[in-house]
Parts: sequence; C-alpha cells; structure tokens
Amino acid sequence: ALSAHLPSFLRLRMPSRPILKQPPWRSSIVGDTHFALPSSSNRRGVLCLAAAIASRQWAASARVDGIPLYAPSAGTIGSSGLPDDGFEVLLPRVEGFAANVDAAVKAARENDWDKVRAALSAVPLDYQSSNLGKYAAILGDDAYTALGFKRDYLSGTQALTSALAGAASGNEKQAERAIMAAELMQSSMRSLLDLVPPAVISQVRAREKALANAIAREEKAAQEKAERKAEEKRMADVVEKAMANFDSLNEEFDQTGG
Repeated sequence: ALSAHLPSFLRLRMPSRPILKQPPWRSSIVGDTHFALPSSSNRRGVLCLAAAIASRQWAASARVDGIPLYAPSAGTIGSSGLPDDGFEVLLPRVEGFAANVDAAVKAARENDWDKVRAALSAVPLDYQSSNLGKYAAILGDDAYTALGFKRDYLSGTQALTSALAGAASGNEKQAERAIMAAELMQSSMRSLLDLVPPAVISQVRAREKALANAIAREEKAAQEKAERKAEEKRMADVVEKAMANFDSLNEEFDQTGG
C-alpha cells in the first residue's frame, strides 16, 4: 500500500477508506497546512498527491483549503505546486475589483463619465490582470474557464477605455458602446466569483471575521494600555504637585520660624 511508504507525519493522517470514496472536498492537514486530497485516481489526482509527498515547503499564506492543489499553471512536481497567495487573499481582492466594476456600470448607465473614469483608474489594470491570473491558477479544473473570463474582462476594459472619450463628449453611439463594455466587464467578474465553491467562500468569511475580532481585541488592549498610562501620568502629576506644595509649605514654615 502507498501509505506504508509515506513519512509518518503524512501516513498518520491518511484516510482509512480508499480515496475514491472520499467526498470531493475532503481536506487533510499536514502540520498547520490544509490541503485537499483528490477525489479520484486520475492523472491530476496522482500529481496532486505526488506534489504533497515531494515537499512540505507550503506557501505560508495559502491557508484556505477546498480546492485541489494541482493546476497546470500553479507549479510543477519539483515544487509544492502552491501559489504564494490563497483564496483568503485573492477572493477579497477580486471582490474589490468587482465592486469597482459595479460602480463603473452604475455610473455609465447614468452617463456620469467622470465617475466611470474614476472607477477604471482605481486599481491599475496590470495589477488586476496579474491577480486574476493568480486567482485562476488556484481554481483547479476551472482554471482555464477562469482565464477565459479574464480575457473577456480585459477586452471589456479596453473597449470601455476606447469609448470613454467619445461618450463623455456626448456621442450616443460611443455611450452605448461604453455601457455594453462595462456590462461585459461586470458579467465576466461575476462569473469569475461564481467559480469559487461556497465551502471555500465560507472559510474565507470565517477567517476574515476571526481576523477582525483579533484586531478589535488588540485595539481594545492598546486603548486600555494607553488609558492606564494616561491615568498613571495624571496621578504622578498630582503627586508631584502635592510634593511641590508640601516643600513650599516647609520652606515657608522654616522662614517664619514656625
């Protein structure tokens, strides 16, 4: 059996049932790293398991599991196959891109071309393109579908940019082109977001909530510490003032021969 030849840290966590009987998103843990075991023994599943055995140098920030490790653009057998950023980073980032697109569509429909221009320039296009590529790379079987939506999004962005000047000058045809381009961007972005399984979205949201709670606790602790320091300083000032008054009274008493 394969498990008999695995390192102890991995063998102890291998399921007792055959891999074929596992649910499609069953996850396992190696150290503090989560990864999804393949749901079938096809070529991609074998590559996924081989990559897991080959290296324990997992990307520190790619902590949200739920998607198979292996995708053609995510790495090779000589490495872990994991990207530097996981869904806990890339999903909120792409959602931010989508929010800008929604704002552009709304503004275009209202013929507010200054707001459209502001929404387009909010995030550099090359930064968006790079991150959408990373996002596609961790989508497993849907990686190539995501790249198609990315191409549509970039095409819509280019069309909107080229139509923007004419639309802003009152050209109705260019305004229609601009609206259609913005809507293409919007539909492409929504399709990209729809590719992420609900279970992964739930994990990302839970992580964000836990992080927000941790930050709130740290901020509260820092505020309480600052308040204690302020109170300590106030008390020290009171004591210092009282001692100064006491010394003044003593000096006056000595001078009067009290």
